[in-house]
Amino acid sequence: MSKFSALLGLAWLILACGDLLAHEGYPVVLEAKYQEIRRGDVRKAMVFVDGHAHYPDGTRMQVGLRLEGAKQYLCWYDARVKAQGFIAEMGPWRKPLASGSYVIEAWFRWSEQSSAVRRAILKSEEGLEFGTDRCKPEIVEARKLCETKEVFGACLVQVGTWGAAAREEEFSRGLLGQAHETLTALAKEIREERARHADSDKAEAVTRETWEAAVAEWHARLLEVDEALTRWRSARTTVQHPQAYSAGMNVVLALHALIDGYGEQLYDLPADFALGGTENSRQQIDEGLEAMWADLGE
Repeated sequence: MSKFSALLGLAWLILACGDLLAHEGYPVVLEAKYQEIRRGDVRKAMVFVDGHAHYPDGTRMQVGLRLEGAKQYLCWYDARVKAQGFIAEMGPWRKPLASGSYVIEAWFRWSEQSSAVRRAILKSEEGLEFGTDRCKPEIVEARKLCETKEVFGACLVQVGTWGAAAREEEFSRGLLGQAHETLTALAKEIREERARHADSDKAEAVTRETWEAAVAEWHARLLEVDEALTRWRSARTTVQHPQAYSAGMNVVLALHALIDGYGEQLYDLPADFALGGTENSRQQIDEGLEAMWADLGE
């Protein structure tokens, strides 16, 4: 079986699972394609979604896009059903999406529908007319049942080749892994150096000047990590392991703040960064490093 056939089969498997969640007679089926549109020297990326849902005109469908395996959505599109179909044009983005599989989801939620759409659905599905008595027991019961309904459909769209996705994944893991290693080492070094300077029996060589020299070096190393992550992140609209990237950038900021906080405590140096004190900075560093490790699956 070819990789394309395997991907197509997986897409239909997800679609089938989505249909099972739909209430009878109202399946949601999706198709999607990714395109990079060139206009002169400008290239824009877009995802086009074509959906089918057996709902009345005006029904609201929320369409989301995320990298497969990621929790964070790249964007949401508010679509409306017309003639049992709906479309979503997601983008444009000025940079291409990272290679890999993306999940397109479409959600129907009763609570987000207009009163006219709700009446039409109740009439079609339950055979009920509102008339003038909206408090009839059968109508009240039908509305209670509908209010719990969420209908879901999904499909996959592939961006780039499988080989390109594998190469980008390998590069991303290498870069983020190196950033994690550097930040972990810096956090340990900063805390140990602070303990040396806070020791009442510290050696004569442990002075304000040696602290400031160490601070300059730490800030420079943090800047290198910041710039490497920023260059990598800015190359595309999406990246693999976005949680690790966000956590890493938060750790960089928290380490800057921790350095300034310790300098203020030890030598009354001015602080350019403030995150609510050194204890808060330490907590953010530990949590951020743990989040990076977890997202990388190490």
